[in-house]
Amino acid sequence: MSVAEAVDWAAAELPTSLANRIDTDGDCWLWTAGTNAGGYAQARHHGKVRRVHIVVYELLVGDVPEGLELDHACANKRCVRPHPEHVNACTHQENTRRHYARAATCKRGHPWTEANTYRRPSTGRRECRGCNREKQAGRRS
Repeated sequence: MSVAEAVDWAAAELPTSLANRIDTDGDCWLWTAGTNAGGYAQARHHGKVRRVHIVVYELLVGDVPEGLELDHACANKRCVRPHPEHVNACTHQENTRRHYARAATCKRGHPWTEANTYRRPSTGRRECRGCNREKQAGRRS
């Protein structure tokens, strides 16, 4: 049995208070109850409000390894399925890299194309040329 199959089988072991709020019909296990301001599934568990993907991971897989955090590889913040293609442990740097790699546009809606992306040589950080043009135009007016 693979890790993914074992986790899927173990879903039946979730507390009813959580299991009743998770829709497991699709590929993602979607949290159907409350979310926080950032859109992440959250619930009260043992007296504390926590992100549900972390609680489910801890219950079905174990503690998140030291120095790692959980990433929504499926890019769905309501997904709580601890599966390599959905929620998995990685470094903060890898989580951030994956997040930006999935983003199709900058925060102002300009596409992340090769022609519209500038990489700052000192840091490797990407910047949107469209936003930079708009910022410069605003300074000139």
